[in-house]
Amino acid sequence: MAEATGEEGALEVATTVDVLKAEYALIWPGEEQPEEIDDYRRLAYANGQAALCLSGGGIRSASFALGVLQALSKKGLLTGFHYLSTVSGGGYIGSWLQRWIHEEPGGARAVMAELDERREPVPISARRSACPIRAIPSQPP
Repeated sequence: MAEATGEEGALEVATTVDVLKAEYALIWPGEEQPEEIDDYRRLAYANGQAALCLSGGGIRSASFALGVLQALSKKGLLTGFHYLSTVSGGGYIGSWLQRWIHEEPGGARAVMAELDERREPVPISARRSACPIRAIPSQPP
């Protein structure tokens, strides 16, 4: 870890507790703020702070994660997360979701409503049409 030297332009070192406290202040402005790690854990738990973690495994995990996102939307739970953590295939769908939320004028609630609808949302059908699937027919022509 780099040390702060006091020189102009030197990086300041932040501890894990410092980072968690800063994030907590952004997520819960105006609330009681933690001083120590045990305070952070207690307050985060009391406020229902939660993360959505989408694991790796390539395109199969991205497809599975899309189903998870649709199910969370159907239950009204997708907007209840404060963090998004992704890796590999989960990163495909996680970054797609973040971009959609960012570009959607209605934000996360509008995205959740679209994911919950019975018809396929435009961002999903657009991805599907951009990447046509080629299959081997089960019966020769």
